[in-house]
Amino acid sequence: MTSNNKDDLVFLTANQREIWLEQELFPDSPIYNIGGFVEIKAAVDCNVFYRAVNCVVEENDALQIVLEKYGGIAYQRFVQSNDAELHVEDFSDDQDPNNRCLAWMRKEFEKPFLLYGNHLFNFTLIKVSSEFYVWFSKFHHMIIDGWSISSVVTRVGELYTELKKDSTVKVTPGNSYREYALHDSEYFKSGQYKKAQEYWTENLNDAPDPLLPRFRHTVENVNQINSHKNLSLPRDFYNRTTDEAASK
Repeated sequence: MTSNNKDDLVFLTANQREIWLEQELFPDSPIYNIGGFVEIKAAVDCNVFYRAVNCVVEENDALQIVLEKYGGIAYQRFVQSNDAELHVEDFSDDQDPNNRCLAWMRKEFEKPFLLYGNHLFNFTLIKVSSEFYVWFSKFHHMIIDGWSISSVVTRVGELYTELKKDSTVKVTPGNSYREYALHDSEYFKSGQYKKAQEYWTENLNDAPDPLLPRFRHTVENVNQINSHKNLSLPRDFYNRTTDEAASK
């Protein structure tokens, strides 16, 4: 999916660069995989669902991002396509299709993306039974956040419903991430950037050794799988902290 034409390459935004740098430290880690699954308690027309997914990709150019690397630096290309992949898995004949489905999704979510030359999402429709499907979606955080995932899921549902009623729908492009990235990259062409570059190059030319060991050296072989833990605060402590914050 790469191209020899470098004219349409766009710099990563500031937020994207932070994610990219850490992913480069841990290239085989799923640390920036985000997503989830939606249970659909009804029969699903896979062909119509495929069309709905492709309409959403067409509407949202952030989903069209493909990374390419030149000179050690990552750039993004916005690759328009009406043929985004929708994988289909059928576990309906399994002895325990529900657990098979969950196990498959857990395993799939732990697989890191091939960062360059590919779209950074994975859509899979899983058949658990004739009246129960699961839509699994996995994204790289480089192209989306949790709020946007919710919007994508909602929009796919809307378009699927519309397409079931009518074979044609109006594709409505959203705000362009490409335009945002181009605006963000203007800084790199400015005199302010050149001045800052000269300052830091001069002042960090003879940087001292770090006082503490580099974090990467201690966790290089650790599989960085995202997780979370819920903690509860005593109500009186919570009330006191909120009152204290409100008084400041």
